[in-house]
This record gives sequence, structure tokens and C-alpha cells, in this order.
Amino acid sequence: MPLTKSQKKEVVKELTDLVGSHEGAIFVRFGGSDVETVRSFRRTIRAEEGTYKVVKKTLLAKAFRLNGMHGDPVLELDGNLGVIFGPDPVTAAKTVHTFAKSVDTMELTGGVLNDRFLSAEEAEALAQLPSREQLYAQVLGTLTAPMSDMMSILNGNARSFVQLLSSYRDAQSA
Repeated sequence: MPLTKSQKKEVVKELTDLVGSHEGAIFVRFGGSDVETVRSFRRTIRAEEGTYKVVKKTLLAKAFRLNGMHGDPVLELDGNLGVIFGPDPVTAAKTVHTFAKSVDTMELTGGVLNDRFLSAEEAEALAQLPSREQLYAQVLGTLTAPMSDMMSILNGNARSFVQLLSSYRDAQSA
């Protein structure tokens, strides 16, 4: 059943608020998915504190235009379009990527990051990035590596010196 003009305005207002309050969004094509798959996907997105909306591309493009972005790339996407808004676009992309691997009927088709539209390949690359916690661990490891290397060197020198003294003592007692 087609939406009335007032319903479309309400949808555009909601989408405009979502676009304006998030730094990114991920697009997913879900054609051929059964109801249980879509429900499971919604639960997965909700668990990551995200929002999943199935919308008309024209209404989503209008919401992007109202937020000062060029909305035409949305209109160029094929098939039924779902959009995921999450607290972190990388986490949303990872969630979609992981779910899409287990379901043949869903596909990551692009996204938006900081007012820039992403192609499907760029969205996939975003999904491949390490998580924030992993990046923190890598930086911390890089920062502590010189100190731990220095401690190993200093301990090695002290150990060698103790072995030298032990050998000298054994030689004196023999």
C-alpha cells in the first residue's frame, strides 16, 4: 500500500533526524530474504545499539539532501534498500559484513561516512578495519615495545655478568 503524503513527510523527518544525529550509515540489499532472516538481522543490529530501517530510496535521498548532502548516489543503488544507523559506522559495517557472510540474500552495498558516500568496496574495507579496542591494543603494544626491549637488553647484560662471575668463581675453586 502506498504511503500518503503525510506519512512520507513523517518518514523523511525521522530519516533526517537519524542522518543528522549519526556520523555514518551503512546500506544493505536484502532482496529475497525471508521474514525470519530479517528479524534475526534486526535483533543483531539492535544488540549493537543500531537502528535498521527499510525505506524508499527517494525518501532517503531527500533526507540526505535536507542534511546538506548530495543524495543522488542512494538512487543509483539496485534492489530493496535497508539502512543501518549505529553509534559507530565501523561497528555497523562489521555487523552487516558478518551477518551477510552467513546469509546469501543480504549484501553490503555501500554507506555514508562523515558526509561522504562510500561504494560497496569502500564499505567492505571499512568492515575489515580492526575494532577500536584492537587499535588501542596495537598502539599500546607499539609504545611499550621499546621499553620491554630495553629491559630485555639490560637483563641480558646482567645475566651475562652473573654467569661470568660464576664461571670465575668455579675456576678459582678448581
